[in-house]
Amino acid sequence: MGPNGLEYTLYVGGDESNHGDRSRAEIDVATFSRLEEDSILRKFPNRRDYDKLDIWLNRSDRTYLFAFLSSEAHRSHGLNLPVSIPDLLTLFLAKLTTPPTSIQIFLDGQIPQRRLKSMAEVISRFYSGEVEISTYTKKRKNAKGNMRKGPTCPAVVYYADVLAARLNDSTAGNLFQHPNFAFIR
Repeated sequence: MGPNGLEYTLYVGGDESNHGDRSRAEIDVATFSRLEEDSILRKFPNRRDYDKLDIWLNRSDRTYLFAFLSSEAHRSHGLNLPVSIPDLLTLFLAKLTTPPTSIQIFLDGQIPQRRLKSMAEVISRFYSGEVEISTYTKKRKNAKGNMRKGPTCPAVVYYADVLAARLNDSTAGNLFQHPNFAFIR
């Protein structure tokens, strides 16, 4: 049972900060929401709206955790989300008094099915409920080969992207002292 004795689904969004720059450390963000509206596909502006992020986070049923990935092993490839999101999810679930009955995870990027399957197997070791994992590519080309303006994705993915960009502008010292920082392996 969830809050007030009701069953609920946890919606998780995931994105990373480094945008192809493998010389810098990566910040992986997981957003968490109990609101179904945050799982619905919709079009967002082609720019990051930090004011709307603050409004979005101003609800008690939304939050986030992030990890700072600085090792060479993490920088060597762009597929860290399938590894970091289960770790962030584990830490988040440990804080809950009532676990969700199901989890829907939405990740940014093109992630191979085998990586998603491996991610689901890892999650099944610490969570026995139903888990669904989907991916969204925020930037896609249209039929003419031009980049489409404005991502279409769930809010948990869009705001994970905005958070990753905001956190990427912070100093490492500030990140390590941030209340939403999570130390993962």
